[in-house]
Amino acid sequence: MIIHVSKENFEDEILYSEIPVIVDFWAKWCKPCLAFAPIFEKLSKEYEGKVKFMKCDVEKNKTIADLFDVKSIPTVLIFCDGKIVKRITGNYNLQEMKEILDKIGEKC
Repeated sequence: MIIHVSKENFEDEILYSEIPVIVDFWAKWCKPCLAFAPIFEKLSKEYEGKVKFMKCDVEKNKTIADLFDVKSIPTVLIFCDGKIVKRITGNYNLQEMKEILDKIGEKC
């Protein structure tokens, strides 16, 4: 399940989560973001219950994107205990993302 970030939920869902959180910062006009969406969806199903998956539309949530210094999209941030442990800019394929999540899962 993918949760959409808003100013009302980001603090509880991201900063106080008991499991790692991966946030995809995107926009509907961004072609690389749209290409990454199916990969993010597959990952959310495969890692359900182990990692929380969230999407942040930078057009609707500019304040949140600015808070985390998101300058280009797609950008993926992975949080553990409310802290950023990995920043990914650009597109990664499914296998690369799995490897990243597995490594982070071992540390979180």
